[in-house]
Amino acid sequence: MESEIVRTVEHIYDALLDDDALGSLGAAFAKLLGATSGWFPVINTQTGAARVVSPFNISSSAVAPYQAYYHQIDPWLAAGMAAPRNQAFLSDDYITAGQFRELQVFADYVKPHFGNISRLLGANIPIGDEVAFVGMHRMESHGAFPDESVYALTRLTPPLRRLLLVRKRLDAANARTADLQATLDFVGYGVVRCAGDGKIIYANRAALEMLRRQDGLRGILGGRLGALDTNDGTSLSRFIHKAAQVQAPSSGALQIERTEGHPPYRLVVVPFRVVSGMKSTALILIDDPQKKRPDFLQHVRGIYDFTQAEGELAIGLMSGISPEDYSEARGVRITTVRTQIRSMMDKAGTTRLIDLIAALVQIPTTTSLVP
Repeated sequence: MESEIVRTVEHIYDALLDDDALGSLGAAFAKLLGATSGWFPVINTQTGAARVVSPFNISSSAVAPYQAYYHQIDPWLAAGMAAPRNQAFLSDDYITAGQFRELQVFADYVKPHFGNISRLLGANIPIGDEVAFVGMHRMESHGAFPDESVYALTRLTPPLRRLLLVRKRLDAANARTADLQATLDFVGYGVVRCAGDGKIIYANRAALEMLRRQDGLRGILGGRLGALDTNDGTSLSRFIHKAAQVQAPSSGALQIERTEGHPPYRLVVVPFRVVSGMKSTALILIDDPQKKRPDFLQHVRGIYDFTQAEGELAIGLMSGISPEDYSEARGVRITTVRTQIRSMMDKAGTTRLIDLIAALVQIPTTTSLVP
């Protein structure tokens, strides 16, 4: 028994970072404890919501209704809530096998999904705002759980609690990371984080799309950020190196020429360090003047009260198109375009075209995530 307990403890610690090991943990517990099925229900003490971890010999059709409703009327779960924390308990101490089989929940849910189980070996394990339960089931034909099973579960409860606490913290950290990723994907700019040698540590979705096109920038995650144009690449490397300096880091801005006549990418390179003592890196913000931002026309019109035609002209000017080229491309007289520009400058409180464009490019933009 001792060697089997040690192997199961090792399995628990394997499950700290290994999802497959976590998924097979119920089977490992059932084998050691002599259970015919089992799982680890987790109940949120604030909301009452339930989730099930690592079910063994339990059909998927049984999990959903338990999480949705049946955990609320589970007599074994109620017994677990009343049992001492972090200690193994037997359902026989709270409700007999005969009494359990007479309950409506047994006829409606337990027997159709689990068969003729009549006993449970469990434990109540608090983990922050949740309570995790060990729920190992035994068929009536197998009789009661032996004393050595209770002893083994008592031995397993402390490492299991550590596992559940660590996994809970990792899940919370992963959720925060996913939120940050979604936020950076939502902004209208490419965002790249690089080490001082240009190695790409992180890139959001917009940046990865720019790199994939290879029409001015190049690089992959884990590789170095560079430019197709040699001179641009040299300048970019220099800016990244300066921004990632530990002492007196500096910011910079540059353009990266593109192929096929596309307007150049506009880059801002700034120092980036999350916490004191962490290795310094560079954060690169990349603007693609051609990128279509569905919300921007609405934003610019809302901020400056531009007409539809003025809003469309604003987008053209921001993309680097001259008033003359815009006039020709749209089939609009140049006098009309100039009249619109004067109206736009009045509304934006500027007196020069360059100041108008500068005001426009400072408006925050986003990229819609709706497919």
